Amino acid sequence: MPDPKRYKDEDSFMSDCIPQAKSEGKKQDQAVAMCLNMYRNRNKKKKSKAASVVIRFLEEKAE
Repeated sequence: MPDPKRYKDEDSFMSDCIPQAKSEGKKQDQAVAMCLNMYRNRNKKKKSKAASVVIRFLEEKAE
């Protein structure tokens, strides 16, 4: 899948992403949703699964 951070705008990213997602077997609506989500979340930092588990544990413990 293309890296959304390498594109200057949403249209150019979507133009590359959707056909690639469809070539991997996604239906049109799934491809659009997946690519749009990737573009909108392009600047969010990814948490590791371990970090998510620790955060959830600490939140539950605080309650």
